Amino acid sequence: MKAKYVTIIYLLLCLGVLFLGFSYFYLTNDDSYISARYARNLSGGYGFVSNYLGETQEGYSNLFFVLLVSLLNSLFSIDFIIGEKIIGIFSIFFAGIFSSLILNLFVKVIREDMLIDKVKNTWLWQNTSLHVLNILMLLAIVSSTWFIFWATQGLETILYSALLLAATYMLMYSFVNKKYWMLTIVALVAFLGLNTRPEGIMNFLLIVILIVAWCIFRRKCEKGVVKYGLYFLAISILLILLLIGWKELYFGDFIANPTYIKMAFSIWHRDFLYFINYFSKKGLLFSIIVIASFIGATWIIIRNVLCNRHARLNIIFLTLLGFLFSQFFFILVSGGDYMPYGRFFVTHYPYFIMLAFFTFVISSLNFTKIITYIGLSLLTLIFLYSGSVREKVVNLRWWETGFIGVDQVHELQNTIQYRAVKKLNKLMNNTTKYFATSEFGYVAYNTVGRGLDMIGLNQKEIARNFSLYGIKEAVYANRDYILSKKPKVIVALNEYRDNTNHSIVIDPGQQWFLEPYYKSDFFLSNYEVTVPEGRKTEDWSFNIWNDNYKSTNLLTWDDERNEDKLMYGFYEKEPDHRWMSSLARVLIRQGEGNNFLVFSGIIPDIRNYSNKEVVIEIRGNDEAVGDLVLARKTIKESGKFSIKVPWALEGEDALITIRVTSMISQNPKEKRELSVIFDYIRFGNE
Repeated sequence: MKAKYVTIIYLLLCLGVLFLGFSYFYLTNDDSYISARYARNLSGGYGFVSNYLGETQEGYSNLFFVLLVSLLNSLFSIDFIIGEKIIGIFSIFFAGIFSSLILNLFVKVIREDMLIDKVKNTWLWQNTSLHVLNILMLLAIVSSTWFIFWATQGLETILYSALLLAATYMLMYSFVNKKYWMLTIVALVAFLGLNTRPEGIMNFLLIVILIVAWCIFRRKCEKGVVKYGLYFLAISILLILLLIGWKELYFGDFIANPTYIKMAFSIWHRDFLYFINYFSKKGLLFSIIVIASFIGATWIIIRNVLCNRHARLNIIFLTLLGFLFSQFFFILVSGGDYMPYGRFFVTHYPYFIMLAFFTFVISSLNFTKIITYIGLSLLTLIFLYSGSVREKVVNLRWWETGFIGVDQVHELQNTIQYRAVKKLNKLMNNTTKYFATSEFGYVAYNTVGRGLDMIGLNQKEIARNFSLYGIKEAVYANRDYILSKKPKVIVALNEYRDNTNHSIVIDPGQQWFLEPYYKSDFFLSNYEVTVPEGRKTEDWSFNIWNDNYKSTNLLTWDDERNEDKLMYGFYEKEPDHRWMSSLARVLIRQGEGNNFLVFSGIIPDIRNYSNKEVVIEIRGNDEAVGDLVLARKTIKESGKFSIKVPWALEGEDALITIRVTSMISQNPKEKRELSVIFDYIRFGNE
């Protein structure tokens, strides 16, 4: 194949990618506005904050992506959302380049390690065949509308895929060509990947395992492998320690908020539904090819190991399989993703294709050229079909609506999001008070005021509740934290009032964290609840603060006026209206000079335990899970107690959580929460 024809074909591929990229350019994922919000504040000189002049929060899991978006705006004044999409499209080209380099490396190993006289047909030893392989594989990868769809969503997905492919190529290149100095560059690229997606840690650990294993097995026969392996470890450890140190100093925690939330969910108890859903949507042929590729690659590795040959070929297949299995494990641990089209698989989509192509090439070395080309073409067609977004998600005639522009990308003028922003800004009236929203994307990005994400992406106090309480209890703790801030407006999506019985209906996807609000006396007493009448389409509900709240520094069980000061939380009102709870959460004013928290009550069940010593956990103020005060108290047989603890925190209103536990045996792990009947909770100076 002449060089000019090859160049023309590659140019056509590039033009095809650009055309498809522009076709999906106007689609923007709502989550992209979260990264854009941080990038905007960073460019404005406010630092890594969600709210202007607010507390530093790592409410994202893509630090490198946020830095790139902020840099594009600072250097070239590019709109933040446009910048995210540009990064995505460029990442497609880089993903294609490194995929092609991996293929070239694979063919090089075959040509050098497999003697030509032992192969009946030598089609792979011809340069034309290499070009055909490259073109077909790249066509399957970069022309996948599914792949391009995610590149233009404004997310870091394809950037991470490109970084991972770059690290994969450099790792393979250093092993295959014994250029171990490149391991130092692998450390840098893998570190960037670590800061681009949460699963970066899994793939980073895989790279470490591969390098350590290669150093152990090749240390005697290959000079320099151990030295550069140690360089890789030293650079990696240094970079990670610097990152952790900076995060601890800057954010007060090296774990990002989304990580706390994501790790609270798991797919282990959902019978691999994320996998089943993904492969069923990809189709039967795709699933068969993937399974056959895994089996074929495993057999090639086993056969080569048993025959003690082709170590370089094995490392290529082991690396591809390793990255795929590490992603599978991450999906199992994290619980997958709620977004469509299997987003957690898209970063490794090129690996599926490369594994299938490489396995087929090895299996077809004795086939004729024409049969091999037909097989490769069929593979390409199957991947193109399975990698296509077949649902109608956008009008492809983008040239009729105008070229790239900020207005076109933010084309939400006629949507519910735009109407919600307009109404919310009117209600906020340029105030610095809080607003809370269930969707912390476009609406929060375009609203003036301090935003609170009801799930906790921009509030570490909320995010950490998932690890402290578990999912079921955390939604109540999160709700109480949001309400303690007394946001002027709480807006939520997918709620409506049933026209038949006038009850409020919440979409199942939002119900798990919105329903607790309607169980809260505090919420119902202090907010004017307005939700759309009848469900015609998705719409926003606006719950407006009525400004009737009066704080107090004394809560007593018999004061009806103070009922709404007690967060609903985990308590029940006894027939005599006393507070019966294993966990009480209250909103109470500390008051000037009051530096003691005092509460009194009865623990009815204490008489059933031989060990009358209880541990009282008190968590207060803005730190819903942070400032933990432990008080140990031996309770009398009657169960009556009074606790007074010093309170150094200051604040007009303090959100306080009280939990009482008792040891039921000598085993320190065996604790049991005790129900408490509270008489009063107050702040005082004595």
